[in-house]
Amino acid sequence: MQQQHETAYRFGYAQGDLASSEGRSKLFGLIARHRPMDVWVSPDCGPWSSWSHLNASRSLEHQHHYEQVRKELLYQIAICIVLFRHQIENHRHFHWEQPAKSLMFAHPGLAEVHQHTYACQFDMCTAGNLRDPQNGMFMKKGMTILTTRKHVYSHLHGMTCNHQHVHQPMEGSIMTSQGSMLRTKFSAIYPRKFARTVVRLLRQDDTSAFAALARRQRPTFV
Repeated sequence: MQQQHETAYRFGYAQGDLASSEGRSKLFGLIARHRPMDVWVSPDCGPWSSWSHLNASRSLEHQHHYEQVRKELLYQIAICIVLFRHQIENHRHFHWEQPAKSLMFAHPGLAEVHQHTYACQFDMCTAGNLRDPQNGMFMKKGMTILTTRKHVYSHLHGMTCNHQHVHQPMEGSIMTSQGSMLRTKFSAIYPRKFARTVVRLLRQDDTSAFAALARRQRPTFV
């Protein structure tokens, strides 16, 4: 964002623990103070991922474990819904990112978010040129983003793999400049190509998006 002469504020674990009231207060204060036109959220996908779903099916013990972890992380979904409602109420934009097939987007509490956003699906090997840093092989990394910006959806949706290359499986570890890292963790870092594309899309005027969304039933705020 800074290279594109835009201002952005990151709020991750280093900035505050959203499981605590202090962390949430800090986040909401930041948003109230800066009134960002766009809020982009990417909550923990681990216990909601397709891999976790597969592991949970191994036994009742594994199933109970993942159900418990998801329950402990429900506060992240609640925060994202609050941010979504805040942005919509103030005629601003909201984007919620998860890996493809994430069970998080199947949570019943997200019904209003699905109703008032566009779900764009794509693969990072195409949209972001995501590659394994050791062998240079493409990493597919399917993604879904729920967005209120129609032109973000129009640009990214359908950018799926053309099957003209071989993919590196998302398993094992690799060596990076920061040391050993799981491939799943590395793939969670946005490639430069994708990051620049998103910045360019967010810079575009999208006043027609709210006109389109306004034609849908607005969510109820409680």
